[in-house]
Amino acid sequence: MTRRLRALTLTLAVGTAGALLAATPAVAAPTELDPADLPRGADIAIPHMDGTTFVDGDRRVEIDAERATLLGRSGRAFIIGTSGEDGLRPYRVVRLRPDDTVKPLLRSSPWSITVSEDGKRLVRLRNGNRRSSPVSIHSARSGTLLRERGFRDYPSVLGMQGRRVLLTTWERGVFWWDIRSGRTTTVTSRPAGHADLEHDLLATYTDDPYLDGCTVLSRLSRPARTLWRSCSERVESVNTDGTGVATVHILSDGIGPSRVTLRTVRGTKVARYDAERWFGSIRWEDADTVLLDTNGTEFATVRCVLTACENASDPEPPIVLRTTRWGAGPSAP
Repeated sequence: MTRRLRALTLTLAVGTAGALLAATPAVAAPTELDPADLPRGADIAIPHMDGTTFVDGDRRVEIDAERATLLGRSGRAFIIGTSGEDGLRPYRVVRLRPDDTVKPLLRSSPWSITVSEDGKRLVRLRNGNRRSSPVSIHSARSGTLLRERGFRDYPSVLGMQGRRVLLTTWERGVFWWDIRSGRTTTVTSRPAGHADLEHDLLATYTDDPYLDGCTVLSRLSRPARTLWRSCSERVESVNTDGTGVATVHILSDGIGPSRVTLRTVRGTKVARYDAERWFGSIRWEDADTVLLDTNGTEFATVRCVLTACENASDPEPPIVLRTTRWGAGPSAP
């Protein structure tokens, strides 16, 4: 199904894009996704990595690495993290400039870096201990160190807005760190699993999910007021206008979830997708269009609007598990 046909289908079905996430009927059955069964649609419309090639429309830039991850936008440039093929060292964080040149910024794991909301700063979380884990702020243009501080109890970085970094720990909950004054301010005593600073959304846990803890979705600015609560799902991503979320099972870990559910921020179920094997990355092209890296009898990025789904990348052989000294992990054959 082409994007034009998809748009027409949506127009006929719900009238406007806003009506899609405002629709109230619950979805009765999941849509089972296997790239081998789906037609090829348009290519992915948002900037992304195709292996180690950065793609943005017709622009294609090969990154000198064995593995590359798009971390975020920084003005007209993009921040990309690289690693070895196994996801381990050597690590680099680089800035891809508009003229396709690449500037090295940091020798750091891509998974330790968060790009600030305005794209001007990088937040780096380094390994530490219960007494102190270093969090440092760097220029996204040069990599220069701007601030650094250690935090107790193994913090996670939820995002950075202006001069403030949002952090969470299981012991303290969610708190802001003002990098100019050095002060910290508690948002809620509940620990968080996900936040979207642009759209003022915060997903926290009432307790450890392995000990019957539940997910609470609220406004970051009003954490005491619950928008939606679930003891079986957690928020994995927020759509482009902040009206909807993608959720997975609350205990999903390892290779990836086998089910993704789309809901409004008030919890209304919009769609549900089951993978033949599992899902990887969950992204959004727009408020109503979700991109699911889908592993089945073949692997591809699948684009869905409600139950209308198509491949947004060419199907490849499925990702299979290989056994390592640390256990089972995904590997391309």
